[in-house]
Amino acid sequence: MKRTSILILMMILVLIMNNVSAQPLKIEDTLFWNVEMNSMANPRSNRDWIFFRPEFNADPMLLLSSYKKAFNLGADDEMRFVKISEDQYGYHHYTFDQYYKGVRIYDGEFLVHVAPDGKLFCANGKMKRGLSLDTKPVITEAAAVTIAMTQINGVKGLWNYAAEEQKLRAKRNDPSATWFPKGELMLRAKEGTDHFHDGTMVLAWKYDLHVRNGVAKRVFVNATTGAILNEIDISDLCNPGTVNTGDLSDGWYGTKNINTDKGLGLYYLIDDCDPNILIHTYSYDYFAGEESEIADANNVWDDHGDPAEISGATTHWGVKASRDYYSFFHNRHSWDNDFGDLISYVNTQMDVNEDEADATNACWGCNGDVMTFGSGEDYYSDDNWNSIDVIGHEMTHGVDQSSHDLDGDGEAGALGESYSDIFGELIEGYVFNEMDWINGTPVGSNRNLKNPNSKNSPDTYGGDFWNGQEKYNMANVQNHWFYILYVGDTGANDFGINYSVEGIGTAAGDIAYLALTEYVTSAATFEDSRSATLQAAIEIFGSCSNEAIQTGKAWDAVAVGELTEDYFESVCGNILFGSWQAIGELQSGGGTCTTTATPTISSVTFSAGYSVTLSEGFSASYSGNNTFTAYLEPCAYTIYGKSSNETSENVAYEEEEQPTAQESFSLFPNPAADVAIVKFNLTEEKNVTVMVSDLNSRIVSRPITNAKMDMGEHQIRIDVSQLNPGMYEVQLFSGAEIKSQKLVILR
Repeated sequence: MKRTSILILMMILVLIMNNVSAQPLKIEDTLFWNVEMNSMANPRSNRDWIFFRPEFNADPMLLLSSYKKAFNLGADDEMRFVKISEDQYGYHHYTFDQYYKGVRIYDGEFLVHVAPDGKLFCANGKMKRGLSLDTKPVITEAAAVTIAMTQINGVKGLWNYAAEEQKLRAKRNDPSATWFPKGELMLRAKEGTDHFHDGTMVLAWKYDLHVRNGVAKRVFVNATTGAILNEIDISDLCNPGTVNTGDLSDGWYGTKNINTDKGLGLYYLIDDCDPNILIHTYSYDYFAGEESEIADANNVWDDHGDPAEISGATTHWGVKASRDYYSFFHNRHSWDNDFGDLISYVNTQMDVNEDEADATNACWGCNGDVMTFGSGEDYYSDDNWNSIDVIGHEMTHGVDQSSHDLDGDGEAGALGESYSDIFGELIEGYVFNEMDWINGTPVGSNRNLKNPNSKNSPDTYGGDFWNGQEKYNMANVQNHWFYILYVGDTGANDFGINYSVEGIGTAAGDIAYLALTEYVTSAATFEDSRSATLQAAIEIFGSCSNEAIQTGKAWDAVAVGELTEDYFESVCGNILFGSWQAIGELQSGGGTCTTTATPTISSVTFSAGYSVTLSEGFSASYSGNNTFTAYLEPCAYTIYGKSSNETSENVAYEEEEQPTAQESFSLFPNPAADVAIVKFNLTEEKNVTVMVSDLNSRIVSRPITNAKMDMGEHQIRIDVSQLNPGMYEVQLFSGAEIKSQKLVILR
């Protein structure tokens, strides 16, 4: 992937388009692109991310049912509504699950996003198309649960403890609630296969097994053969690291204020000062499997004789600080955004490898919806696994669980660990006004967001130290992306790709939170997370905003931008019209590539974020007002990546019939700086709308809307003085006709 430096060439020519701009041809993909999808989706859409055309809109509740043909869904496919949420920016996010013949598809989650004005914003997620299989199980649910329980090796489940059952029923206000695993019949792929794009799905029973003192598991039992299909750890543990046991007898963080509850002459670690969210911290006996209250006589929690006292009080303080961060910055009400209790167990151990107890770790979900913090390597409290960033990390696993619940393995599992690391550091920064960018200080630093290589971990996707089978290893790449985005950095990644990113500070946290809670789906990949954060940046700060551009640049810095089809574009052949854009580099000519840009139908435009290189073998001409333009476009970094079924290489486009004089549509001057003029003729009286959209199909200007106009020639003035330099699309809606042209703004 390493490339030598190339000449950055920028050609700015006068560009005036008198004819309707046509899009480059596209090879049809029957699994995604069809006539209906083409009518609603921006050409940069793909199976997992759909960006709607500005002229298209639909009821989000009916989109997936009314347009089943567009999504290639058959009679046996159903997208069931799950929930709707509204974020702090006024956008609404609809979640749907895919079912086939009444059976849910595991990770078949699809999200539809709606802007505050009611327009469809985008949609993303995973869908399985073209299924044809039997959904009647051979193995019964009762038989399958017995098979599933063999995977916990005799560890007792929470359903065996009356106290745990009672707490669950009280929490859910349901007298029949139980931890006993209930099977759900699902369609799931074999482990390690991409079942949404090319894998074969299997009918399976799914069970969530929550245990005492151990790692909760999600087990899939083949509903035809009874074999274990695969299992996933659903307790989220920090990765163990090196323990640092310095002399911190005065407390890691000095004297801090906490809220407690008094009863029978003693103080307990119970904070009910917020009547909606209870914070309760217990000591937990790993061997007996029992929790107990932590008490103090004078409400001064400094007695090292009882290791649970200072470790419990430290955890109690850190949990409240983490809750306060989410409330202050993101208006979130506890881990579940539904005022859920914040329960912690301290001074304990947990089963990491089922039969091996570990005290140098922390966990979300090892005992239900509870945070568990290890006691450290010795009896004393000063090495308990409850530093402020670890507490924030574990609470964020709860935030993830209650949002879209990233899978516990693969790239999705790595992203889950990374988002928890990111918010662990942000919570540390909230408390101390600075971050050390090291997860787990002072008890044991696992991951270094600033310099992952110092921990023999990767800072580049697929680069040095990369291990694609280990989620804690892969998490470092997104961690480093966030550090670069927050602070800023200049350098080259492991593949020799240069980058220069301007830090955006706390705005990076806003972007990461919105991406995690509203855009990332359970089976997300690194490329999905890139798209999610870009979409979040655009929602919050606007298209082509500096925040969106730097978000894209930071992903390129860790080589995730290069995963998209659009990073490096090579254009060859006889080009008669259209626009080509690369996120990073566009190359034309050179070697066996011969390119002739002859803009006879409409003008030809090349642009890229980093460089446009026109080598020997490239030539261009002009025809009347149709010209060739090449320029650099910073907003290219916000492109999400197009479908791999599009191509612009080695294609000679046929010349199309020119519009008649009565149908003419021109745009000038082009490029424009402050004002552009739309000139057109109408053959009869019509209602006319003119819209300007950016590269992500976001409407940035609407000079006229549904205005009745007489037959004849018209001119509409568009004020572009407040728009950022770059490429835009101008659309003219006249009756049932739609015409569009590219507009370049340069200053």
